[in-house]
Amino acid sequence: MLPSLPRRPASGLILVLLPLLACGEEQQEEAGIEPPQITPLFTVDSLESPESVAWDSARSRYLITNVAGGTSDEDGNGFVSSVSPSGDSVIRRAMTGASLGVRLDAPKGIDVRGDRAWIADLHRVVGIDLRADTALFELEIPESRFLNDVAVGHGGSGFDSDSQGDAVYRVSPDGDSWSRHGAAGSLRSVNGIHADPGGPGLLLAGWEGAVLRLNPDSSVTLLADPLDAENLDGIQPVGTDRILYTDFSRGTLHALHRRRPGHWAPSPPWLEGLTTPADFIRRGSVLAVPELRADRVVFYRVAEEPGSP
Repeated sequence: MLPSLPRRPASGLILVLLPLLACGEEQQEEAGIEPPQITPLFTVDSLESPESVAWDSARSRYLITNVAGGTSDEDGNGFVSSVSPSGDSVIRRAMTGASLGVRLDAPKGIDVRGDRAWIADLHRVVGIDLRADTALFELEIPESRFLNDVAVGHGGSGFDSDSQGDAVYRVSPDGDSWSRHGAAGSLRSVNGIHADPGGPGLLLAGWEGAVLRLNPDSSVTLLADPLDAENLDGIQPVGTDRILYTDFSRGTLHALHRRRPGHWAPSPPWLEGLTTPADFIRRGSVLAVPELRADRVVFYRVAEEPGSP
């Protein structure tokens, strides 16, 4: 999530456009996409502006970043919570700046690969050794304006979205260097970011209301400019034919479905009435959605989706 930004017109963008909505048969396809049954499992409350959830498989725990203050405040108040799969064990301050040995200001996106966690924190990327819950590195990206989400790519590098800078940065696997990941076109104030399971590109949720793909050659493909979308935040693919995303301002979670090559169709909302949903995670049948301004993360059970393979 990020402070309010004006929506920019789409004219002038250098994009590879893919058709989303059409008439007749295609509209009937979209009307037939029904959300799965979703039921609450448990809620972790008394958090402090939880922004992102990741799964640490080696230690069987969810990790939740807490902004704990203003989203742009360099105050050292941020921390990470841990939650067991059943929700019966919650450590609200599992990692703090003091315990990690590195400052956490307003930590947002978090991603886990093996024994390492990557966290995006305003102008820095923090690497954590999850075997000891101590910092591995702290890398400053001086030209960044508002690092928001982080995703580990197929080659082991970390990729960080800069929402106010409309940019993506690549961080080396060891966290010792960074570079701007060029884009031939607007990233629509990129917020959520995730490695594309279908190839080496990145899937992006634009705060201005669009789902995009940043390709290895720096071209930008507009997958969908969803109807009634306002401020997209979290994003996660499910296989190669489904993309989930949250709309922070409208309080919803949706899915895009690949109906055939080059055509993505939106479903009705999977969840509505959420309070500022941010960087969620779906792990199998479990869906965990942080509601930043409600200071909670709600865990849900997702039934098998109609039409899923």
